[in-house]
Amino acid sequence: MKYLVKIDGKEFDVEITEKEGELFLKLDRKEYAGHLLEISEQRYSILLGNTVLEWESEKKKEGYQILWKGKRFTAQVQDQNLAQIARVSPDTATPLKEIKSPLPGVVVRIEVKEEEEVQAGQGVLILEAMKMENEIKSPFAGRVKKIQVRERQTVEKDQSLVVFA
Repeated sequence: MKYLVKIDGKEFDVEITEKEGELFLKLDRKEYAGHLLEISEQRYSILLGNTVLEWESEKKKEGYQILWKGKRFTAQVQDQNLAQIARVSPDTATPLKEIKSPLPGVVVRIEVKEEEEVQAGQGVLILEAMKMENEIKSPFAGRVKKIQVRERQTVEKDQSLVVFA
């Protein structure tokens, strides 16, 4: 997944990938191998070489809380593709039709594919939360433009799951 991260007015391109069970973080074209540790339900730590990055996954109004080398920062995180679209045409952009996660959980199964036509009320994905599987249905008809998550991914409340054209 590629993200645009803004911290104190500075922008960073961040890409997170997983290869053979190992986590890789590409930060402004430099790649770091890392290890992800879940400290608590909403607090995580990534070991990058001998540097530790900690963050709270609960999104607050002002952004995510990140602890880096003993200093606390607030970061705004946005999907990189959506950020680029907003840069090109911020005044003419049509309102984004998307499905957001109604609660934190884990994506169990994705039931649609990109470019697929979806009807209002059709199941889009299954989200496990509080040991229950919840079918997330589309509130409107449309064509799936982008699936923002993958199966077995942990998501947060209000995180974008699927974007429609």
